[in-house]
Amino acid sequence: MAKDKLLIINQSDIADCFSMKQCIDAVSQAMKSASNRNATTPLRLVDSLIDETGFIAVMPSSTNVPATYGVKVLSLHPTNPQEGRPAIQGFISLFDHPTGRPIAMIEGASITAMRTAAASAVATDLLARRNATSHGIFGTGVQAFSHAEAVLSVRPEIETIKIWGRDFSKAQKVADDLQEKHGATVLAEQDPSIVAQSDIISTVTGATEPILLQNWLNPGAHVNAVGSHTSDKREVDTATIVNARVYVDLLSSAMSEAGDILLPIEEGVFTPERISGEIGQLISGTIEGRNDEKDLTFFKSLGFAAEDIFAAWAVYESAKSKEIGKFVDW
Repeated sequence: MAKDKLLIINQSDIADCFSMKQCIDAVSQAMKSASNRNATTPLRLVDSLIDETGFIAVMPSSTNVPATYGVKVLSLHPTNPQEGRPAIQGFISLFDHPTGRPIAMIEGASITAMRTAAASAVATDLLARRNATSHGIFGTGVQAFSHAEAVLSVRPEIETIKIWGRDFSKAQKVADDLQEKHGATVLAEQDPSIVAQSDIISTVTGATEPILLQNWLNPGAHVNAVGSHTSDKREVDTATIVNARVYVDLLSSAMSEAGDILLPIEEGVFTPERISGEIGQLISGTIEGRNDEKDLTFFKSLGFAAEDIFAAWAVYESAKSKEIGKFVDW
């Protein structure tokens, strides 16, 4: 009997066979499937290492279409960048749904970076004004680059990108690198309120307290809040949540992990019933999006495993068709 083959796909393979547009399409399918309960979406398991130097995260998911299931396993070592190593490393394993046969092992950090920005792009495409021409980014890490590319993919009319970070030299470096890569004008700003005065705002920081205030925002802005992912941390102030039409990727995870929403609920000024719904519901047309050009819309992104599995499946299919990656006996 012929041996089964496992396809190994590394970071450079992903770059050769998978585009941001493909990722946005895959994540959109994942969001719709999750909201329609056609994909399992358990809460992620995040466990501190025994010496508290880092974390391990495990995120499983399964779906019938495509016929696969799998798990993302990541390590997070916050001090790694100081030593020239990535903070996040790991892989996504895929299994054949009918037989349970392992079919692929795919580098996980680059898919995480892409699918996180792709989720914001899906929300932006559905909620941001069609005439948006500016994008303000809070943060100077990997997600600043991914979000610039992802938002441009759905709003190619963007003319100006503004970058803010606590370290202005890093913001300037990000701006210079993005300027070289994209056609839009990219500016580093020392004043966060200037960055906030954009049509689309993406917060991708490690902040534990608000770095974006509602009174900085212009009427009709759309906000993607991405950086915080625990119940006691947030990037935006209470006023932003109270005055916005609020959307989430998954209600279950938002009610467990979204400090941006949970803290205003604890303060007694916001209730879960005021959440407009999930982006997957918006894709399906079962809930409403923006009603007015002056609406403030807000998307809280936490990410969920089905996004990783759908994106990994798309990578797997593309790699096979382009004969990219390495098959090994299993």
